[in-house]
Amino acid sequence: MRRTWNFTKTNPNTGGGVDLAFNWNVADLTSPIATSALYNFEGGQWREVAGAPAVTASTLTFAGYTGALSPFAIADISLTLPMTWINFSAKKITPGVMLDWTTANEVNVTLYEVEHSVNGSIWGKIGTVAAAGSRGSHQYSFAHAKPSGGVNFYRILQRDADGRFSYSKVVSVTFDAQKKKIQLYPNPVTGETLNVVAVEQVPVRIVNSAGGTVMQLILQTGNNQVNAKSFGKGMYVLIAGSERIPFVVQ
Repeated sequence: MRRTWNFTKTNPNTGGGVDLAFNWNVADLTSPIATSALYNFEGGQWREVAGAPAVTASTLTFAGYTGALSPFAIADISLTLPMTWINFSAKKITPGVMLDWTTANEVNVTLYEVEHSVNGSIWGKIGTVAAAGSRGSHQYSFAHAKPSGGVNFYRILQRDADGRFSYSKVVSVTFDAQKKKIQLYPNPVTGETLNVVAVEQVPVRIVNSAGGTVMQLILQTGNNQVNAKSFGKGMYVLIAGSERIPFVVQ
């Protein structure tokens, strides 16, 4: 519908809400409306107003409205609106990081993939959360139990049933970086050899992005050369006790 309505009030409400009445001409319709729904523009986005308005061919009335008097619009309730990111935050917990996000209009959304990075450019999936897949706003949480020392970056990948997707904004949490007992280079690995320097003898294992172990070995003090030819391209993590060092094979 090619029309929006703006309301202002000159006096405070004297009751439990206000009654709103909307009228339009048939020429205002961009297409026939099967079932009308009222939408309110607030917080930078359009949101469906919960309730049961009375609707005719050219009018809509809503009794007892108590929300913000920002712009209103009317649309067909059967239309699928794009999913909207409302907020996304990360905070330290014991142990790890808690991620919280809120979305709206999830009619076609199937799932959310939580991604993590230690440099803001190379990302790996650390978890999946099923979407509610319905109208209205929805809140989600995900706990990352083992973040890295230093800066941890997070983002959420939203996937639709039709294959479309979108990303949230990027948030970060910083932990004090502990003195590392192991260093590796080059990172990313472009050849067949990964050099791992250890300050003492230590058992380690290397896991891929799916969490599967691809190698276990005991590092000797000093430089150790690891054959990375069989790893395949992707993101890996070298684990030695509580120390986790991500690296990429290209």
